[in-house]
Amino acid sequence: MKHQIKILLLEDTPLDAELIKRELIKGDIDHELLVVHTKAKFQHALENYAPDIILSDHSMPNFTSHDALSMLKAACIEIPFILITSTMTDEFAVNIMKEGASDYIIKDRLARLPDAVKNAIEKFRLVCEQTTERIKANEQLKHLNYRLQLATQSARLGIWDWDIVNNKLNWDDRMHQIYHLGDAKFESIYEAWLSKLHPGDKDDIDKEMKLALSGGKKYDTEFRIIGQYGRVYTLRATGIVEWDETGTPLRMIGVNWDISDRRAAAKEREKIIGELSRRNAELEQFGYIVSHNLRAPLVDIIGLSNTINDLELSPEERNFCINGIYESSIRVDTIIKDINNILEIKADNYVEEA
Repeated sequence: MKHQIKILLLEDTPLDAELIKRELIKGDIDHELLVVHTKAKFQHALENYAPDIILSDHSMPNFTSHDALSMLKAACIEIPFILITSTMTDEFAVNIMKEGASDYIIKDRLARLPDAVKNAIEKFRLVCEQTTERIKANEQLKHLNYRLQLATQSARLGIWDWDIVNNKLNWDDRMHQIYHLGDAKFESIYEAWLSKLHPGDKDDIDKEMKLALSGGKKYDTEFRIIGQYGRVYTLRATGIVEWDETGTPLRMIGVNWDISDRRAAAKEREKIIGELSRRNAELEQFGYIVSHNLRAPLVDIIGLSNTINDLELSPEERNFCINGIYESSIRVDTIIKDINNILEIKADNYVEEA
């Protein structure tokens, strides 16, 4: 053994105790040995000695190995217990092992004792490690389940589990909320779920589901359902399939979540973008028209204004320029009035559309 172990020996015969001690030394067991032979001393040793293993004779005055095992169990102490006795029937061996003994040794075969002690200690160590790992794994699983619950709640995900072999569909509470069943009962079979789908999506989704079960396509889709009062909702769904070694689908697990609001927001966004694009095109066209129609009279006004400053113009030529500037100004005023009328009509149309 790598470390010294503390052995509690329950034995009322000094010679037998000495023989046991010699065998432990001969077997190179690095140990500390405490020998007791009464119930009271055994109880005291359990409380204060803290043994790593117990070796026990079967029968002592007013005290037996059955009593020792009962006391060990009552104290909630889990350590190896090896029975060392003079005789042993098969029935007794079975019973004592059921009571919690790790092993038993016949006193005239003590040579096996060192290996029995080593094996019992090692087996107990492995069991403790496995128990610790199992407890740790369970705690981690609980933590992951808690985080999963928080995630599904915050994301408002519904979880479903379809036992394909028995055609049994299990829903969590959130799934019932997503499908807006209210007080209506849901029959936990695939066909019942299929009946909740929008008639326009039912065939396509059934095909997608069958493709996923055959391994032909990942189940990741959207579909509509009919909720209470005939209202239509859009759901997103993903799932994974579990197959056996022959490729037969056994189970499918997945999630659903309601994307109705997101879909409505996307449609509204598309509508707004389309409207903005249309108005932008109209503005571009309007700008082109305004620029084209205003440019001609403005060019005339600019040209005539420059000409009128010429000192060599005759009175008739000067009057011609002045009349030209006036007529071009009238054209500009008419265009501006038309623009105002167009803008008023557009504004009224926008208000009505909104």
